[in-house]
Amino acid sequence: MAQSLTKSNLKAIPYGKEIGFSRGIMGRKLKDGQSVRVFLQKKLHGKPIKAKIGTWPDISIDEIEERAREYRSLIEQGIHPYSAEEDKRKIRDDDTAEKARRGVTLRTMLHRLESHKVGMVRGNSKSIINDRRSTLERFFKQWMDKPVANISRAAVQDWRKAEHDAGHGKRANRSLIHLNTVLNHAMNIEDVIDKNPLTIFKGQLRNSEPPEKHALDPEECNDLLEMVEILTDPGKVDLLAMKLRKAQKAASTAQSLRDGTYIKPGEMSARRHVAYNAVALLLLSGVRLQELLKLEWDYVFLDERKWKGIGARGPFFRITQYKLNGTATGIPITKYMKGSFKALKNLRVDKFVFPSPMSGSYDEAPIRLLRYQFNTLDKLLPHMKNKLGANLLRHTFATTASRLHYSLDQIDRLTGHTGKLDSRNVATNVYIANSADDNRTMFEAINVAMLGIEDLQSNQYEAVESSVSGDF
Repeated sequence: MAQSLTKSNLKAIPYGKEIGFSRGIMGRKLKDGQSVRVFLQKKLHGKPIKAKIGTWPDISIDEIEERAREYRSLIEQGIHPYSAEEDKRKIRDDDTAEKARRGVTLRTMLHRLESHKVGMVRGNSKSIINDRRSTLERFFKQWMDKPVANISRAAVQDWRKAEHDAGHGKRANRSLIHLNTVLNHAMNIEDVIDKNPLTIFKGQLRNSEPPEKHALDPEECNDLLEMVEILTDPGKVDLLAMKLRKAQKAASTAQSLRDGTYIKPGEMSARRHVAYNAVALLLLSGVRLQELLKLEWDYVFLDERKWKGIGARGPFFRITQYKLNGTATGIPITKYMKGSFKALKNLRVDKFVFPSPMSGSYDEAPIRLLRYQFNTLDKLLPHMKNKLGANLLRHTFATTASRLHYSLDQIDRLTGHTGKLDSRNVATNVYIANSADDNRTMFEAINVAMLGIEDLQSNQYEAVESSVSGDF
């Protein structure tokens, strides 16, 4: 006969025996002599089952009764109590995971994006990573340590409107582009958010039309090279510095500082001669900035004995095209480039053609950027229609080649987008010399047209025309 479910009856259960209580509740004393494992014994689909309710006294008698009623109801519906418990556990785990997922902060998501990019074939450059970090820290600091899921559409709309009202529309769009990258990663890769709140700005953050590309005209090219010549000549630069000091004194230094035209003595110092020569060579060669700045003297064939020794028809230098998986190519040194290379040879301090001013203090290293030099040239040449930079000089070279009616394939080869002998798996100096000689006439013609030189001999014109029409 079934006993009543009471504390005294539970305590009185002998060790190793099962005692039945009301409505299918059973109890078995455990080894400790105090605890009782309680379970429900019923039939499900005609077969007897036992479903554990819990261990007394960890759960009270009221809890045992309540859970037994729940289990009996499930069994009457044809559901095993364990299946129902498993479903509950899964729901709890999903809720916990969802809370954790929704709790990922913007800062954490930024780190995950960077880690994800590291493992990709095309990751992000160090400059892009730093720009993205600083942008998020500066403009979205209020969201960095809050869950990504809490960034709402209304919040980003309000932020953008405030930036536009303050006259910072372009800056706002650039900042939102970086935020959009992180949120897209959160949605598509990490599955932390279901929808990117920035989708409301689709098509609005970037310019619908690409910006117009500009180029220097021949007069501006000559002005730039003449200014480089002055800045790299000790006698001429001293005279220029004296004139500037007088002019700035008359205009007041304070005013010059306010309008950004003030030129400090260090901007025209001998420490910058190497960098200004790099500016001239960027214009005349059309190569990419980093490809030029990383040039080493071992790859400059300036002396006649050196370049003739490998069968070249003239001086050249060898660069590594990092955007073409490290492909090497030869750039002919035209007569307009020779002056800069000879000046650089006289300034040589280590293996790099363009050594950093700090090179030797710690380790050999090339110049990394020409930002400050371009800024100084902008101030010295205020009549220039466009802000000077490496991309402008490179585009000037390509535009001049186009003006001479060179084909797109020829221009791509000259500017390092493709290589004539890409199918070869060797990059010997002989091969590099041949590639430089193949393009020598075109480089000379482009330099001539770029500088607007009209007093060419007729045979030089014929050489240019033949290279355009017959060589390729």
